Amino acid sequence: MKKSKEMPLEEHLETANDLAIATHHLNKIFFRCQEHYYNSSNLMKHLRKICPGMVSGVFSNILDELDSEFHKAITEEEFKEYGHIYYNLEKRYKKIQEET
Repeated sequence: MKKSKEMPLEEHLETANDLAIATHHLNKIFFRCQEHYYNSSNLMKHLRKICPGMVSGVFSNILDELDSEFHKAITEEEFKEYGHIYYNLEKRYKKIQEET
């Protein structure tokens, strides 16, 4: 089966919501562990690689790539309506929590 070259808008919105939830929980884990383990520990080194907000982290790279793909897939009008969906994920998480 041939894969589509672009993710549709609705799936980008769902993905942004999923990432908002993941961001919230990864940050909680990071800060909880940071209270108990040294930054030089293997655990904290691994968490820094995946934790949102770490500029050189894997999570940040994924957000950048998804944001680029999102902008390729939408129109100017859709951007005006939705904005930068892959950023401000904690704010997006709070909105999701209010809706549930």
